[in-house]
Amino acid sequence: MKKAAIIEDNLPVIHSMGNLIFDPVWSMSNHKSGKCELLHVISGSVYLVMNRRRTLALPGDTLLIPSHTVHRDDFDFRSELKVFMVLFSWNWEKDYFKHVKSHFISRLASAEKEEMGSLIQKFRNDFSGCGDGRDFKMRIRFSEILMRILYLSEEMNNNE
Repeated sequence: MKKAAIIEDNLPVIHSMGNLIFDPVWSMSNHKSGKCELLHVISGSVYLVMNRRRTLALPGDTLLIPSHTVHRDDFDFRSELKVFMVLFSWNWEKDYFKHVKSHFISRLASAEKEEMGSLIQKFRNDFSGCGDGRDFKMRIRFSEILMRILYLSEEMNNNE
């Protein structure tokens, strides 16, 4: 039981998640959140403007934003931007984002983007289930997504 508690203490904590249709206010001005953000684009397109970089995300793309990071979600107001968003915190955030840059996802091959989309879809499907230990299982499943992103990021860095 003690080992499970140690594992649980080191998993990301999910504060909220769900499908969102973005309000134009997120595009008009810079903002930041006290939580990390994972954005998986369902429909529409968005430029993540952060750290003097503009990263285009299309349907099926996934973006990560560290906590307390000033950014803007630049999108066309005339077309709807729908995303699956997860707000989370994590004791390992600083170490993680030393290895994973928010813009790396835009350089993934289509097969890798599809794999990420499948993991996120599986996570979303699991979320709709019920049962004991659901929070712990969701944190494990979410960790799987973050670790896959880390793996792909490391692979990309080693091939450069």
